[in-house]
Amino acid sequence: GVNRGVMCSVNRINGVPACANARMTQEILRGSYGMEGAVVTDGGACGDGNFQAYIAEKYGNFTQVEAVKECYAGGVSSELGVLLADETVDALSAGAIDQETLDTAVE
Repeated sequence: GVNRGVMCSVNRINGVPACANARMTQEILRGSYGMEGAVVTDGGACGDGNFQAYIAEKYGNFTQVEAVKECYAGGVSSELGVLLADETVDALSAGAIDQETLDTAVE
């Protein structure tokens, strides 16, 4: 059958949170396996403590704009939480993500 979507979790894969792991979602799931469905986060996975710590490690501090950027860069389409709903417009306005990134996420 056809896979219509997967859920990324809060854990890390090789040091990168699953919901920010472009290698897993973009290269393997979408590239190698040909998945065309959505990637949805586990409840709040793009804003939980593990994700916040990853953003702080990568950028020197945690910001919600950087979390949104990493979440979309990881291939996330939708979040079971509030970060993307609350902060996507700010990330777009700040230039952290572009319209093409947002369009790709919601296709």
